[in-house]
Amino acid sequence: MKKTILVLLLSTGLVGCETLTRIALEGATNSRVRYGSQCESLRLQCRAENYSEWETSEGKRGCSCAGESSQSRAPGDMQDPI
Repeated sequence: MKKTILVLLLSTGLVGCETLTRIALEGATNSRVRYGSQCESLRLQCRAENYSEWETSEGKRGCSCAGESSQSRAPGDMQDPI
């Protein structure tokens, strides 16, 4: 069931709902997800073993920091309004 939800959320992101997808993924996976230039700031805030990067289907850099949701968030980590 969890895998199905993640697939649906990822599909939604491909059609333009990237922000909503990212928020849902963060809640479902206990990790912070960022894209583009925000990845550098996230990398600096995350332990090396919890950080990962990938390239999206649109060629954009994506990244995540797993399992550190209790860590305080920096001002640069704040979300843009939807």
